[in-house]
Amino acid sequence: MRAAVHRSRRGPPGAAPIALGAAALALFAGCGAADPKADPGCTPVVWYRDIDGDGVGDAEGPHESCEAPAGHAADAGDCDDLNPDRGPGAVERCDGVDDDCDGQIDEDAEGPLPTWYADADGDGDGDPLAGVEACAPPAGHAATGGDCDDADPARSSGGLDLPRDGVDQDCDGADATTLAERPFPGSLIAATDADLAAFCDAHDAVDGDLVLTGAVTGTAALSCLLEVRGSLLASADALEALELPALWWVGGDLRLLDNPALSSVQLDALRIVDGELGLQGSALLAAPTLPALALVGELTLVDAAELPALREVLGDVELRPGLALPALEDVGGRALAADLEQTELRLPALRRAALGLALLDLPALTTLELPALEELGELRIRALPPGLPVDLPALAAVDGDVSLSDCGPVTLGVGALGGGLSASDLPGFEAPSLTTVGGAVDVDAAEAIDLRALQSTGGDLRLRCPACSSPPLRDLATVGGELTVEDIDELTILELPSLSNVEGGLRLSGLPALDALRLPSLARLGGPARLGGLDALRAVALPALADLRDELVLASLPALEEVDAAALGVPTLRSRVVVRDNPNLHTLELQDSAGGPGAIGITGNPALTELDLGAATSLGELELDADLVLLDLSALTDVAGGLFVRAPPLDALDLGALTRVGGDLTLRGALGALSLGALGEVGGALRLQPEAAPTIDLPALLTVGGSADLSAAAATTVDAPLLESVGGQLSFGPSGVLEAVSAPALQTAGSLLIAEDPALTSLDLQALASLGTDLSLRSLFSLPDLSGLSGLRTVGGGVFISGNTALTSVSGLGLVESVGGDVRIEGNVLLPTAAAQALVNTDIGRENIAGSVLISGNAP
Repeated sequence: MRAAVHRSRRGPPGAAPIALGAAALALFAGCGAADPKADPGCTPVVWYRDIDGDGVGDAEGPHESCEAPAGHAADAGDCDDLNPDRGPGAVERCDGVDDDCDGQIDEDAEGPLPTWYADADGDGDGDPLAGVEACAPPAGHAATGGDCDDADPARSSGGLDLPRDGVDQDCDGADATTLAERPFPGSLIAATDADLAAFCDAHDAVDGDLVLTGAVTGTAALSCLLEVRGSLLASADALEALELPALWWVGGDLRLLDNPALSSVQLDALRIVDGELGLQGSALLAAPTLPALALVGELTLVDAAELPALREVLGDVELRPGLALPALEDVGGRALAADLEQTELRLPALRRAALGLALLDLPALTTLELPALEELGELRIRALPPGLPVDLPALAAVDGDVSLSDCGPVTLGVGALGGGLSASDLPGFEAPSLTTVGGAVDVDAAEAIDLRALQSTGGDLRLRCPACSSPPLRDLATVGGELTVEDIDELTILELPSLSNVEGGLRLSGLPALDALRLPSLARLGGPARLGGLDALRAVALPALADLRDELVLASLPALEEVDAAALGVPTLRSRVVVRDNPNLHTLELQDSAGGPGAIGITGNPALTELDLGAATSLGELELDADLVLLDLSALTDVAGGLFVRAPPLDALDLGALTRVGGDLTLRGALGALSLGALGEVGGALRLQPEAAPTIDLPALLTVGGSADLSAAAATTVDAPLLESVGGQLSFGPSGVLEAVSAPALQTAGSLLIAEDPALTSLDLQALASLGTDLSLRSLFSLPDLSGLSGLRTVGGGVFISGNTALTSVSGLGLVESVGGDVRIEGNVLLPTAAAQALVNTDIGRENIAGSVLISGNAP
């Protein structure tokens, strides 16, 4: 403050001296001489000099007097008594001084304040979105706000923008595309050094191609060259040095081919070659180094080179022994190594090869490093040294196929394959993260296979592994084609707990120790499953299989004891279940089957005694030939094809719900009771040959498309009251107990055979009007007449009546109008010969018989 008082006496720096008049001087003199003690009524007060008249005085200029002297104030505290804008209560401004005299400078200043911008990277240019207003710059702030990346000191409004690096270094909104200002128009072809001599005087780039040929020895005259916007081609016998220190870009190919004298290449600034890089045919040139080259279009013609900064190749790459690519990350085409002499292949940064990676026929390879490889178009590896590990831990996805052969062991970190997987002649194969394969999977490994995470394949799945103990497929849910497991010597249990859908078939072979097949979740099988040649297979569990699209065959399995296929259906015409010739099979679970238009065949399983098909309502075909004591077909209503049952000894066979059989219906065996109460139609042949049923009752049967053989060994009656037609032969017998045959509505049949039924006394076929072929009545010892055939009019074949010892009359055939074959009436010992002759000559008429007539051995 003393300095301020001193200035108040002299005036502010640069100000004119203050002139005081005579009156003012007298006033100050009078005040200074006054003695307050001289006036006993005066109380002195301290006054402070106030030169600037702002009402606040300078504390270093006090004066005591009873009254205020002119130019003084009662309050002190003015920090600049020469400036009326400064004092207690004054407005603090952003001016670098203490305007309100509180000892602080520019605090809470009013008025327009400058903006300062956060400068995190310290490049002197701040973030335009992070501005603050303040009188003085806060720490870490800058006066300008043009930084487009405040985390990168190489990017600011004053930065140098490198062309075509994908980065906007000068923050002008776009990446620079050129450095050149004086391009040579068109292409430049130089055959001598003189052709290049004056280039830098007028130019710094070539707008077309640059061709060095003929007698050119060097490129010192091109030291200014920044860009070749076309191709740079050098093929000159005399060229010793290619030195282009400023060249950063070649817009086409860069080809240094067949330069026998070339021994030096200096391209330290070269960053981009849009076309192909070629370095071949220069015997004196050691592997050159291009330290800044970051991008090339294609790399297939380089025998040897150090390319430490190359990150991207737009097209293909040939990985040759002398080519070092430590920074290569991305290949837009295919990466190929196919050199018989190559010993090392190191690509520590390679992340992607868009069209794939191929490592082919490399028997000398000792080192393979691809630790960062994540993405491939496809992968092909063939003929690497035995035992050399192929480890791709970072590989996450392959768009196409993976083909591996004669190499490994192989470990892939891949999670998904867009194509298929083929691996053959490998000691081991591991892909523990692989969940999805878009195509087929075919893995043949001698010692180990790890596909523990595999969930689905788009095509076939085949696994072969002689030394494996089990295929690791715990998560497998879907196979888009056929599932094949083969040649696993020690496999005892094949269990795939998650497998629900196989679009193709199931094939198991070469599994000599397989004891159990467990597929508890398999609901759909799209192709055939033929399980044979598995001599140790004891149990098959397919409890969820409901949708069988082709054959399931369990045949000739000597150890098979149990089959659980409780939900098994045959939903298509091609669906077929065959259980055949399994001598020890005692349990076959099919009780929940819903049936369908497919077929079931169970034959030659002598230990199988029970079969429950009680849920089956319709089938395409059913064949049962087994020694069953329990058979449930009670819900079966329709069989589109044939139905064959031979099941001795069976107390009863309930087919009471069956209404139609589209093919043949054959029932044989020691059936104690037979229920066919709803059967209305048989499209093929009908063969009812039960050995113990007392009756054959067909109350609803209307038609039989083929023959009808009703040979019931123990039945006394055959009753078909509604039967109208039989397309083939209708036959009864032989039977020792059959007494009555009744089909009163039958109108047509192919033929009629009643033979060797000695107990038959009643025959009711009175509506039968025509036979397509023969009528044969033989060895009927109890039938007295043929009145049961009184409606017969035409016989398309012959009439044969022989050996019927109780027959006394044939008048029942008196209305027959025509016979298409022979008539033979013989050996009927009670039938008068005259009655037979009358039938032929009078009733039928000899002229209505197409064949011969024989009447003999009858009664006189």
